[in-house]
Amino acid sequence: MSKYLFSDTTYEVLIDELRQVAEWSPNRLIEVQESPLERERQLGRELRQAFRIKQQDINDTENYLKQAEGFTSEANEQAIRLNAVNAFSDSGIDHAVCPLCDSKLDVPTPSIQDLTYALSRIKQNVASVQQERPHVQNYLTKQKDELQAIRQEIRSTDQRLQALITEQETATRLRDTNYQAAWTSGRVSLYLDNLSVINPDSNIKAHASKLITLINDLEQQLAYEQIEDILTSILNVIGAKMTIRASKLQLEHAANSQYRLDIKKLTVIADTPDRPVNMDRMGSGENWLGCHLITFLSLHEYFINKNRPVPNFLILDQPSQVYFPSEVAYKALDGKSQNLGNAGADVLAVQRMFDLLFEAVEMLNNQFQIIVIEHANLNDQRFQDALVEDPWTEGSALIPESWLVE
Repeated sequence: MSKYLFSDTTYEVLIDELRQVAEWSPNRLIEVQESPLERERQLGRELRQAFRIKQQDINDTENYLKQAEGFTSEANEQAIRLNAVNAFSDSGIDHAVCPLCDSKLDVPTPSIQDLTYALSRIKQNVASVQQERPHVQNYLTKQKDELQAIRQEIRSTDQRLQALITEQETATRLRDTNYQAAWTSGRVSLYLDNLSVINPDSNIKAHASKLITLINDLEQQLAYEQIEDILTSILNVIGAKMTIRASKLQLEHAANSQYRLDIKKLTVIADTPDRPVNMDRMGSGENWLGCHLITFLSLHEYFINKNRPVPNFLILDQPSQVYFPSEVAYKALDGKSQNLGNAGADVLAVQRMFDLLFEAVEMLNNQFQIIVIEHANLNDQRFQDALVEDPWTEGSALIPESWLVE
């Protein structure tokens, strides 16, 4: 469909700008790179693993130093006690006899020489531990320095990782923006390809100006809130008419309910004191027929009174059938008999229905026509006066028998 534009200076400037948009192309297209980001993530995992190993090594070294310190302290106490042997001599002592009771000992007491040797061994071990302690302490210091270096490297890796994530997000946004801009450029290009320039002397401009004014007026009149308010008001008016007609037909909930049309669900609802009741829950063909009749008649009344462009007629096919005990009984009517009670019909209900139809036509001053196709024939003068054809019986039918004769 072609677009039309006046060759005015303002429009020419607009067209030039649109052409620039149509010729747009991205200065640079950033592609999302996954590999550097993944490498930094892998490096971060490796550094954290190395950090855990180094931390465990430091813990083990510190535990070793604590144990060595405990050993040195205990050994020194033992050495202090053994130093007392220097005040004694082994001469004349029988180590197999108890010095207190002179009894024979199963296990001889250690000699001064043995205790002196034990003291010497303790001192050697303590010296060895003391000699190793600086080396272990230096090793621990080195491990802690390396742990701090790993911690710093982890911080640097995290910073680089966050920078890569931010760059990736920026690239993704720029890419999406480029795609959106390219789509817009394509739409503008399509518009320009279908553009036709109108001669400034054409009367289309004046016509367009009138249409714009008309559109603005209609938009003001048909604002959404106003539409909702007007529609609610119309439905309330129609619902009041429906309620009156429901009472005349003596429908199921007519005694204590308000009837209304639900245009969203396209159904009739009776608002009872307890709850709303939809038409499909009212329970009988008579009620369903009644709901349709009160709705159609109320709608047509509103359309006619408001002079709306809706055809002013209604066609009903065999509406009284619901008032008969069975379809067989209804179709057995020959159209001549006016005693519907013999067929088991609810004569009063049938009469109420046709009274409602006659009333609707009369109230609208014959601006409304109702065409009814029926088997039933009421013993009512108004009904008889409204018949336009004799009953189709004894050879009388829509298609004459003569048409069937060759």
